[in-house]
Amino acid sequence: MRIRHKVYPKISDDSAGKNLQFAPDDALAEVIIDVYTKQANSYFSVVAGATEVMSLGDVAAVKGVYLEVNGDCEVFVNASATAIPMKLVTGGTVAKLFLEATITSISVKAPALVAVTGKICVWGD
Repeated sequence: MRIRHKVYPKISDDSAGKNLQFAPDDALAEVIIDVYTKQANSYFSVVAGATEVMSLGDVAAVKGVYLEVNGDCEVFVNASATAIPMKLVTGGTVAKLFLEATITSISVKAPALVAVTGKICVWGD
Protein backbone atom coordinates (compact mmCIF):
# COMPACT_ATOMS: atom_id res chain seq x y z
CA MET A 1 0.00 0.00 0.00
CA ARG A 2 1.27 3.48 -0.80
CA ILE A 3 0.60 6.54 1.35
CA ARG A 4 1.43 9.87 -0.20
CA HIS A 5 0.99 13.22 1.51
CA LYS A 6 2.19 16.77 1.33
CA VAL A 7 1.97 19.09 4.31
CA TYR A 8 3.55 22.24 2.98
CA PRO A 9 2.80 25.51 4.76
CA LYS A 10 4.52 28.50 3.13
CA ILE A 11 4.19 31.73 5.10
CA SER A 12 5.24 35.12 3.82
CA ASP A 13 4.52 38.67 4.91
CA ASP A 14 3.72 39.83 1.36
CA SER A 15 0.96 38.79 -1.05
CA ALA A 16 3.47 37.82 -3.75
CA GLY A 17 5.02 35.26 -1.40
CA LYS A 18 8.54 36.57 -1.90
CA ASN A 19 9.46 37.49 1.68
CA LEU A 20 9.20 34.05 3.27
CA GLN A 21 8.88 33.76 7.01
CA PHE A 22 8.64 29.98 6.95
CA ALA A 23 8.84 27.28 4.28
CA PRO A 24 9.92 23.65 4.47
CA ASP A 25 12.51 22.29 2.08
CA ASP A 26 10.83 21.71 -1.31
CA ALA A 27 12.61 18.37 -1.66
CA LEU A 28 11.12 17.15 1.63
CA ALA A 29 7.58 18.47 1.08
CA GLU A 30 6.10 15.27 -0.35
CA VAL A 31 6.30 12.07 1.67
CA ILE A 32 5.79 8.61 0.18
CA ILE A 33 5.45 5.64 2.52
CA ASP A 34 5.28 2.07 1.24
CA VAL A 35 5.75 0.06 4.45
CA TYR A 36 2.23 0.05 5.93
CA THR A 37 -0.34 -2.57 5.00
CA LYS A 38 -3.72 -1.30 6.23
CA GLN A 39 -5.95 1.75 6.20
CA ALA A 40 -9.46 2.55 7.39
CA ASN A 41 -11.67 5.53 6.71
CA SER A 42 -15.19 6.58 7.55
CA TYR A 43 -17.60 9.43 8.07
CA PHE A 44 -18.86 10.12 11.58
CA SER A 45 -21.37 12.19 13.51
CA VAL A 46 -21.16 13.13 17.19
CA VAL A 47 -24.34 14.40 18.84
CA ALA A 48 -24.23 17.62 20.84
CA GLY A 49 -22.49 17.18 24.19
CA ALA A 50 -21.34 13.63 23.48
CA THR A 51 -17.91 12.04 23.07
CA GLU A 52 -17.42 9.32 20.48
CA VAL A 53 -14.47 6.94 20.12
CA MET A 54 -13.50 6.84 16.45
CA SER A 55 -13.30 3.51 14.65
CA LEU A 56 -9.79 2.47 13.64
CA GLY A 57 -11.15 -0.35 11.52
CA ASP A 58 -8.79 -3.32 11.33
CA VAL A 59 -5.66 -1.17 11.71
CA ALA A 60 -4.12 -2.62 14.88
CA ALA A 61 -0.99 -0.42 14.89
CA VAL A 62 -2.07 3.05 13.73
CA LYS A 63 0.84 5.23 12.57
CA GLY A 64 -1.08 8.21 11.18
CA VAL A 65 -4.44 9.97 11.10
CA TYR A 66 -6.21 12.62 9.05
CA LEU A 67 -9.33 14.04 10.71
CA GLU A 68 -11.66 16.67 9.28
CA VAL A 69 -14.63 18.19 11.19
CA ASN A 70 -17.32 20.68 10.25
CA GLY A 71 -17.29 22.62 13.51
CA ASP A 72 -15.58 23.34 16.78
CA CYS A 73 -14.85 20.28 18.93
CA GLU A 74 -12.20 18.63 21.06
CA VAL A 75 -10.04 15.68 19.97
CA PHE A 76 -8.41 13.30 22.40
CA VAL A 77 -5.50 11.14 21.20
CA ASN A 78 -4.28 8.00 22.98
CA ALA A 79 -6.84 8.38 25.80
CA SER A 80 -5.18 11.59 26.95
CA ALA A 81 -7.07 13.82 29.38
CA THR A 82 -5.75 16.83 27.47
CA ALA A 83 -7.79 17.78 24.42
CA ILE A 84 -6.61 19.16 21.11
CA PRO A 85 -9.12 21.95 20.46
CA MET A 86 -10.35 22.03 16.87
CA LYS A 87 -11.65 25.48 15.91
CA LEU A 88 -12.90 26.68 12.55
CA VAL A 89 -10.91 29.61 11.24
CA THR A 90 -12.80 32.74 10.20
CA GLY A 91 -14.60 31.98 6.96
CA GLY A 92 -13.60 28.31 7.10
CA THR A 93 -15.94 25.36 6.70
CA VAL A 94 -13.75 22.57 8.13
CA ALA A 95 -11.00 22.15 10.70
CA LYS A 96 -8.28 19.59 9.93
CA LEU A 97 -5.85 17.54 11.98
CA PHE A 98 -2.98 15.57 10.45
CA LEU A 99 -0.78 13.53 12.76
CA GLU A 100 1.96 10.98 12.14
CA ALA A 101 2.61 9.11 15.36
CA THR A 102 1.78 5.86 17.12
CA ILE A 103 -1.92 6.16 17.90
CA THR A 104 -3.96 3.83 20.09
CA SER A 105 -7.26 5.74 20.19
CA ILE A 106 -8.97 8.88 18.92
CA SER A 107 -12.08 10.43 20.45
CA VAL A 108 -14.10 13.45 19.34
CA LYS A 109 -16.16 15.51 21.80
CA ALA A 110 -18.87 17.79 20.43
CA PRO A 111 -19.80 21.06 22.19
CA ALA A 112 -22.82 21.03 24.50
CA LEU A 113 -25.27 22.54 22.00
CA VAL A 114 -23.92 21.59 18.56
CA ALA A 115 -23.40 18.26 16.80
CA VAL A 116 -20.20 17.67 14.82
CA THR A 117 -19.75 15.63 11.65
CA GLY A 118 -16.57 14.73 9.84
CA LYS A 119 -14.38 12.15 8.23
CA ILE A 120 -11.37 10.20 9.44
CA CYS A 121 -8.65 8.17 7.78
CA VAL A 122 -6.06 6.11 9.69
CA TRP A 123 -3.16 4.03 8.37
CA GLY A 124 -0.60 1.58 9.73
CA ASP A 125 -0.45 -2.19 10.18
